Amino acid sequence: MEPKRILVVDDEVYMVELLAMSMKNYGYVCIPAYSGEEALELAASRRPDIILLDLMLPGIDGIETCRRLKQDPGLSAIPVIMLTAKSQEADKVMGLGMGADDYVTKPFGIGELFARIGVALRRLQPPAANGHSPDDLCVGDIQIDREARQVLVDGMPVHLTLSEYRLLVMMAQRPGCVVERAAMCRALSGGGKPCTGRTVDVHIRNLRKKLFDQGESTHHIETVRGVGYRM
Repeated sequence: MEPKRILVVDDEVYMVELLAMSMKNYGYVCIPAYSGEEALELAASRRPDIILLDLMLPGIDGIETCRRLKQDPGLSAIPVIMLTAKSQEADKVMGLGMGADDYVTKPFGIGELFARIGVALRRLQPPAANGHSPDDLCVGDIQIDREARQVLVDGMPVHLTLSEYRLLVMMAQRPGCVVERAAMCRALSGGGKPCTGRTVDVHIRNLRKKLFDQGESTHHIETVRGVGYRM
């Protein structure tokens, strides 16, 4: 998968360099720009996935740059997050009124900024052709909605414990492959809770009953003796 490209528009070189280094650590590609004019040119030629736009820019300021981006039919869908040292309510309202998708006031935490970037990018993800979320897992008639932590069998909800849910996701992520019992134990032993192979076996037994008592499932959980389980 191609890394997401982020157009960073700020006239302070050190800020652009700081964000570029952070983006590399987060797996993004930085496209630097130092003025509104340069931002408009690069947005049209490079087609970034998201734009971080400073409010105070030489020449065309951030508000006008945002307005022009959002009025261009070819660029209007690109999310814009405004970055500025200003914290007045009027500036926030003006930026959002021009079509900005979010607003972060300097100084900001890198973690918070990238969390907001992640949210903006997820909004762009199209639904899958079958109507499921891209995060859904489907094996036969079993559907796992990982965002909602919901499991459906043939469209009917099945209530699982957290441990049962974790084991199901492990197997559904690799259908046809063996998931070792030791790996399952490690997944269940968080928070200091002890886990043994026998513990895993009990959870699998309960999982089978809850899933496959729902109806005629076309898939099942197979025991691979001495190793683990596979779906």
